[in-house]
Amino acid sequence: MRGTVTTKLASSTRLGNAGAREVVVATCTDARTGDLHGVIVPASLDGCACTLRDVGAVWIVGNAAVVVGSLVCAATLIHLRRPGDERRWPWISTVIVGLTAVVTALQHASPDLLALLRRDTDGLLAGEVWRLVTPLVVQPDGVVQICLNAFLMLWFLPVAERVYRQGLWALYLVPGVAGQAVNAWWSPDGGGSSTAVFGVMGGILAYVVRHRAHPSVPAPVVVVACVALVGGVVLTAFRDGHGVGVLVGALTSLLLHPRPVGPGGEAVHDADGAPAAASPPS
Repeated sequence: MRGTVTTKLASSTRLGNAGAREVVVATCTDARTGDLHGVIVPASLDGCACTLRDVGAVWIVGNAAVVVGSLVCAATLIHLRRPGDERRWPWISTVIVGLTAVVTALQHASPDLLALLRRDTDGLLAGEVWRLVTPLVVQPDGVVQICLNAFLMLWFLPVAERVYRQGLWALYLVPGVAGQAVNAWWSPDGGGSSTAVFGVMGGILAYVVRHRAHPSVPAPVVVVACVALVGGVVLTAFRDGHGVGVLVGALTSLLLHPRPVGPGGEAVHDADGAPAAASPPS
């Protein structure tokens, strides 16, 4: 169907689950021909007045802004060192990635396990509180979701662990749980690690903005970080759980107080101009 397709989803009909996502049938108008069509869209958009093309564009641009911005910031921070970093393996990242990989593999061997762990709003309301956490370790959307989330985890978690150390636990779990809680309202069925990983990305973006005076952080990188954070706001406004992860991750990072250090482990000045204390050895 060509042309701009507008839809008033308030008149949509809920179908229930289709694969991994709950969907609705929306009445849409083809702007080129004026014909009415029934289009299946995610249930998270139920009740919105929007164009399908605009929704897709916002989803792509918003997620791209966050991911690309986070990649740029992580590439900048990966060169930073604390005393003892050269001897320290990213154990927290290893545990998170390893646990997720094991459970994801088991979900394919046992479909009942996926049903038990995935996001399910009805089950959550019935007292199955583990569904706030367990959707983070299953990937119900298949191979593409597994590959994308694996790439994001392997790239961002070790960088965040270098900056936040044990704070990575909070930076991963708090946005992950918050995102699953919000998604339980927006999209009652599903799962995946991306909400938590986007929280880690939000922490990396916030670190760059907070320590914008760091001599190893160029001003253009700070601008990129700000644009990526705005992308998180836009995604949240369009009911994308990734945006919730970014914003909660950025806020969580404010409580962790990481100390910036130079490439050789020397103390530097923070964004306010105060000398940063030297980090303790591992």
